[in-house]
Amino acid sequence: MDKLISIIIPVYNSEKYLADCLETVIAQTYAELEIIIVDDGSKDKSLDIANKYALRDSRIKVIHKENGGVSSARNRGLAEAKGEFITFVDSDDKLAPDMCEKLISAFDDDVDMVIAGVRHDFAKESKEYKVSSRLELSPDRADELFDKLLDLYFINTPCAKLYRRLDKGLPLFDEKFALGEDFLYNLAYMDSMKNKIIAIPDVVYFYNRCNEASATAHFRRADIDNEICLNRAINAFRKRHGSKPAKGDIIDRRLYVNGMNHLLRVFGSDISSAEKREILRETLSKQDYYEVCTVRYRKSIKEDIYRFLCKKKCIFMIELYYKVYCLLRRSMGRG
Repeated sequence: MDKLISIIIPVYNSEKYLADCLETVIAQTYAELEIIIVDDGSKDKSLDIANKYALRDSRIKVIHKENGGVSSARNRGLAEAKGEFITFVDSDDKLAPDMCEKLISAFDDDVDMVIAGVRHDFAKESKEYKVSSRLELSPDRADELFDKLLDLYFINTPCAKLYRRLDKGLPLFDEKFALGEDFLYNLAYMDSMKNKIIAIPDVVYFYNRCNEASATAHFRRADIDNEICLNRAINAFRKRHGSKPAKGDIIDRRLYVNGMNHLLRVFGSDISSAEKREILRETLSKQDYYEVCTVRYRKSIKEDIYRFLCKKKCIFMIELYYKVYCLLRRSMGRG
């Protein structure tokens, strides 16, 4: 298959990682590529690096725009893309040399999206997420879709995926969301697609989890509100596709875990203890999040303790819980 693939790379202050990323992009064994780099108002040397690579490889097109966030940059890339197939790459990550070849080789006429495995590279360890063997899924089987792919972090991101350009065009990223916009994009795409999703076991995308400047490395106070809105959007999608959400299911657990991660970022930040305590109280006051924190998802002493503390709203003890948790994460080199 010699169809054109458009690779969209949003860039913001990525001078430390961009060259390494682009080396893995231009080295792809599949040559029919259109590489669109969207510089989102970088203040470092990212734009200079991108322009140098454009001089080196005629497949690269560089767009410079005012800062508007990653969704805005991806949408600009989508507006420029000419390929029948689209994939997204973050500017601090790396690709296996055969990523595009592996993804496009899995396409047939009855396939709209192909998903591959990923590896998360932390300072002291790496972790892979992949299916054990080739998997075929339909967006009309929402329960199976989420059960199979959510725990593997396959729906949370547009990376390590190849999207076919649909008859009605590709959806846009919701620029109002600073968190969860990737998940919403995949839901919007799956709402419009008519054919299958294929997941392949090959690990082809390598996330850089050592980048402290990453959007997921810092907290925003509105993150928990975004997570709650996303949780509601997911359940609305499931209902549209014939699923019946149940309290304590995999989607509730997702909100529970992401809310914990939000609070980990809060307690790992350098804001005052009083402000951390205020954000903690505010988070637990949100009924959607409080309810998912009072459910037992699996047998785990750590989760049992946290659930009990949340149910009783023991603010002091929850503070201590997060302080200890953050210390342990730092000792493991995970921020």
